[in-house]
Amino acid sequence: MSWYKKVKYDCRHTTLRIEKQQNGRLGMMDMIALYTHLLTCPFCRLYKKQTRILQQIFQEVFTAGNAVIMDETFKEQLQRMIDERL
Repeated sequence: MSWYKKVKYDCRHTTLRIEKQQNGRLGMMDMIALYTHLLTCPFCRLYKKQTRILQQIFQEVFTAGNAVIMDETFKEQLQRMIDERL
Protein backbone atom coordinates (compact mmCIF):
# COMPACT_ATOMS: atom_id res chain seq x y z
CA MET A 1 0.00 0.00 0.00
CA SER A 2 1.42 3.39 -0.94
CA TRP A 3 2.10 6.02 1.70
CA TYR A 4 -0.75 8.25 0.48
CA LYS A 5 -3.29 5.41 0.47
CA LYS A 6 -2.21 4.33 3.94
CA VAL A 7 -2.60 7.85 5.35
CA LYS A 8 -5.94 8.29 3.60
CA TYR A 9 -7.08 4.91 4.96
CA ASP A 10 -5.89 5.82 8.45
CA CYS A 11 -7.61 9.23 8.30
CA ARG A 12 -10.93 7.60 7.48
CA HIS A 13 -10.62 5.28 10.45
CA THR A 14 -9.40 8.11 12.66
CA THR A 15 -12.45 10.27 11.95
CA LEU A 16 -14.65 7.32 12.92
CA ARG A 17 -12.63 6.84 16.10
CA ILE A 18 -12.97 10.54 16.92
CA GLU A 19 -16.76 10.28 16.63
CA LYS A 20 -16.82 7.14 18.76
CA GLN A 21 -14.63 8.78 21.40
CA GLN A 22 -16.93 11.78 21.67
CA ASN A 23 -19.83 9.41 22.25
CA GLY A 24 -17.84 7.50 24.88
CA ARG A 25 -17.59 4.19 23.01
CA LEU A 26 -13.90 3.76 22.20
CA GLY A 27 -11.88 0.71 23.26
CA MET A 28 -8.27 0.71 24.43
CA MET A 29 -6.71 -0.40 21.12
CA ASP A 30 -8.74 2.14 19.18
CA MET A 31 -7.70 4.83 21.66
CA ILE A 32 -4.03 3.99 21.11
CA ALA A 33 -4.49 4.01 17.32
CA LEU A 34 -6.34 7.33 17.52
CA TYR A 35 -3.70 9.15 19.53
CA THR A 36 -0.86 7.64 17.50
CA HIS A 37 -2.43 8.97 14.31
CA LEU A 38 -3.23 12.36 15.85
CA LEU A 39 0.46 12.83 16.70
CA THR A 40 1.33 12.86 13.00
CA CYS A 41 -1.75 14.19 11.21
CA PRO A 42 -2.64 17.89 11.46
CA PHE A 43 -5.81 17.38 9.42
CA CYS A 44 -7.28 14.88 11.86
CA ARG A 45 -6.28 17.09 14.80
CA LEU A 46 -8.19 19.93 13.18
CA TYR A 47 -11.17 17.62 12.57
CA LYS A 48 -11.14 16.57 16.24
CA LYS A 49 -11.07 20.20 17.36
CA GLN A 50 -13.90 21.17 15.00
CA THR A 51 -16.13 18.27 16.02
CA ARG A 52 -15.57 19.08 19.70
CA ILE A 53 -16.66 22.69 19.07
CA LEU A 54 -19.72 21.57 17.10
CA GLN A 55 -20.70 19.13 19.82
CA GLN A 56 -20.51 21.90 22.44
CA ILE A 57 -22.64 24.20 20.29
CA PHE A 58 -25.26 21.51 19.72
CA GLN A 59 -25.39 20.73 23.43
CA GLU A 60 -25.99 24.39 24.24
CA VAL A 61 -28.65 24.78 21.57
CA PHE A 62 -30.55 21.59 22.31
CA THR A 63 -30.55 21.65 26.11
CA ALA A 64 -33.95 21.89 27.74
CA GLY A 65 -35.26 25.42 28.04
CA ASN A 66 -33.39 26.77 25.03
CA ALA A 67 -36.11 26.07 22.49
CA VAL A 68 -36.27 28.55 19.64
CA ILE A 69 -39.77 29.55 18.61
CA MET A 70 -40.14 30.95 15.10
CA ASP A 71 -43.20 32.67 13.78
CA GLU A 72 -44.92 31.22 10.73
CA THR A 73 -43.85 33.96 8.30
CA PHE A 74 -40.20 33.39 9.13
CA LYS A 75 -40.63 29.64 8.62
CA GLU A 76 -42.24 30.25 5.24
CA GLN A 77 -39.39 32.56 4.20
CA LEU A 78 -36.84 29.94 5.18
CA GLN A 79 -38.72 27.27 3.27
CA ARG A 80 -38.80 29.44 0.14
CA MET A 81 -35.06 30.06 0.40
CA ILE A 82 -34.39 26.34 0.75
CA ASP A 83 -36.66 25.50 -2.18
CA GLU A 84 -34.95 28.08 -4.39
CA ARG A 85 -31.52 26.63 -3.71
CA LEU A 86 -32.59 23.05 -4.30
